[in-house]
Formats: sequence, structure tokens, C-alpha cells
Amino acid sequence: MSSLKNVILAFCFFYFAQLITAQKQPNIIVVLTDDQGWADVGFNGATDIPTPNLDRIASEGVIFSNGYVSHPYCSPSRAGLLTGRYQARFGHDCNMPYEGENDATIGTPLSEKLISEALKEQGYRTSAIGKWHIGDHPNLHPPAQGFDHWFGFPGGSMNYWGKATSKIQTIYRNTKPVAEEELTYLTDDFTNEAINFINKKDKNPFFIYLAYNAPHAPDHATKKYLEQTKHIEYAGRSVYAAMVNAVDANIGKIDSTLVANGIKDNTILVFLSDNGGRIQHADNRPYRGHKGMLFEGGIKVPFFIYMAKQNKRR
Repeated sequence: MSSLKNVILAFCFFYFAQLITAQKQPNIIVVLTDDQGWADVGFNGATDIPTPNLDRIASEGVIFSNGYVSHPYCSPSRAGLLTGRYQARFGHDCNMPYEGENDATIGTPLSEKLISEALKEQGYRTSAIGKWHIGDHPNLHPPAQGFDHWFGFPGGSMNYWGKATSKIQTIYRNTKPVAEEELTYLTDDFTNEAINFINKKDKNPFFIYLAYNAPHAPDHATKKYLEQTKHIEYAGRSVYAAMVNAVDANIGKIDSTLVANGIKDNTILVFLSDNGGRIQHADNRPYRGHKGMLFEGGIKVPFFIYMAKQNKRR
């Protein structure tokens, strides 16, 4: 258990150390994927899923060969990541009920300080984009948890076309539902929203928590991404791989945006999955188990941090 704690603490101390020691406060982007297998990226040995952008950025930064999260399920893992604390300490050690509407007592309580709130105290403008899943009730949505801007859905899963099926499976921008005709494919939509936030001219640094729901089920992919994985004969794996490839292509767009704005050298980019790969179609080899299990396959995740050399501190 101590190794899990150390990963969370190391992440928290990492960015706080940067705020203290860097001459100029760095922008910070945390990219979180959903149920992605350890071996489902090229930098961890994948040969069937093309992830050239992630592989390149990882090679420019630090790849964590022993990166762990603090829980094998989506919701408590996210609670642990965003607070930097073991989620059981504040009663968030299970996924939230999916039946009916949860009240404001279900989820991460407002008494816990999130990364967003800590960074706002340091002058950051903050954005949460994508899957939330640490509080379904509006009182626990990102605008109440230190985020200036929110674009995403409150629940644990959603179709990739943005079709609303319930209050927690609806795309919101801040507190208002987004018209479905404005949405295309959520992985692309979330990226475009992040790029728009990056492009806003502001003297303050930014923090973006970009939590893709890919490659969580349901298995939805566009023709563009399916074309990149058509070489995979097993259809289920091919569609899953296309969803991962969509994330890779979109991280490439974000990287290009940072370069175009001349801010890549002053931006920290963190990439990891919320837990081990799902039981179907993901690849956690050589580790035993999968999402939902405390074997390595359930808690060991693909993980890297990019930071320009001039901002590194030994």
C-alpha cells in the first residue's frame, strides 16, 4: 500500500515543487484516459495500436515504468488523484450508484481540497473537461470544486456522440446543457474545448484536467480512427484500438497548439489512465488482472510526465 501512496504524494509534491521553484509558473495539463491497458501504448510496448504522438511526447519526458493509481475503479481513483489523498479517508472508496439521482452526500465532499482549488490560490485559471464522476449532484460538479470552466458530463460513462440519456449523461458547459447538434465525437469535442481554453489570451497560467472517457465502453469510433486500426483482425480489439488512437491524435493537436502559442517549454503535461485496462479488448500484459482487481493489471497504468528541460529540478 505504501507504494500506491507514494505515487499519489509524488504527483502532488511534483507540481507544487514546480510552483515554488520555477521562475515562471508553468501551465499544467493532466490527461486522464479511462480503462486503458498498461500495454496499450507504444511507449509500453504496444505494436498493434498506433500511438505516435504519445510515444514522442513520452520520449521527451519521463516514463514511469512503475506508475500506480490508488484504486482499480474509475470514481475512487479520480477522487484520489484530484485530492492527493486516499479516497477512503473521506468515504469515497466505491463507484457511485448508477440507479437514480445521487444527492450531495454521494461523492467527494466539498470539504476536500482539489488540485484545482490549490492551484487557483496560486493564480491559475482552471478547466475541467470530459468525464467527471466524482459527484453527480450539481452541488458537487466542477464549478463548485475550484474549476472556472467545465465542459463534460457528470456520470461514469456516456456514448461518444453526445446523445443525452439522463441528467448525468448529458454534456454541460459550465451549468448549461450543450445542444447535441454542436457535438460530433466526444474525444474530438473535448480536445477542441481544451484548445479553445489554451488559446484564450490571459496573463495567468492555466491548469486543464482533461479526462477523456476513451477507451471506456461503449465501443464507438469514427471511420477516420477505424482506418488507423483496420489491420487488427479481432473486431473488438480493432474498435478499442481506434478509440485509443483517437486520444493519441488529439493529444498531438494539443501539443501542436502549445508549440504554436510558444508555451510548450513552460507547460507540464501529465498522461495516465484512471485504472488498469478493462476486461474486454484491453491489454495489461505482462501483468495479472484487469480493472476492478488489486492485482497489478488493475492498478498499474501507462504514465508519463513531460516537462521542458529548462524547468526541470533535480
